[in-house]
Amino acid sequence: MKLLVFITSAEIPAPADFAMRLRETATSALQRTSEVRACVLNLADVQPLWPSDPAMGALAAPPACDALLELWLEADASVPALADFAPAGACCAAYRVEETVDLAGPPKGVRAINGWTGFAGIAPDELRRRWDALLPLSLRVQAAASSHVRDWVVERLTLDAPPLSGITSVGFASAAALGVDQYDSPEAAYALLEAGSAFMADEWTLFARVERLR
Repeated sequence: MKLLVFITSAEIPAPADFAMRLRETATSALQRTSEVRACVLNLADVQPLWPSDPAMGALAAPPACDALLELWLEADASVPALADFAPAGACCAAYRVEETVDLAGPPKGVRAINGWTGFAGIAPDELRRRWDALLPLSLRVQAAASSHVRDWVVERLTLDAPPLSGITSVGFASAAALGVDQYDSPEAAYALLEAGSAFMADEWTLFARVERLR
């Protein structure tokens, strides 16, 4: 079982201070539970460079949260108290997801994490089919990627978690590879955005540094 926990600070902290507090809190929570067999922290403090083009607005927008925790549990494990993994006062939006590893790579470097919500008039099975059909294009236009993982949302675990259909995490060696250099060309980025817009009602991208906590 895999869980995603999006964490947003209740204040505007210095990035280094927030990262330190989140790392300490999550590490402490891991020490108190044996149910989590792996944990990866994605810190949204990476600022890629984008061309000044309105068409790239969905990708160049401010981050949707301050961090994303990925937790892997045994299939029959109980869901731990997820609020214990975040600093005091922070907001958590958590989801249970079905993971598909399209391109395996180590949890290090940086990631472009793209979340999306499908149009209400399209059935979940059809949304999943269209997302699967988009995979070859995504892999082809991001040839420099070191990893490519998709998480299909199965269940919202917190009451205030906004609707979300799926998340794609694409790994790269360094922040220099993000932004406009993430794609083979600007035209490739536009092609991927246009293809997704046929079934994605809303999307955002989180750029993050990756570190493994367990």
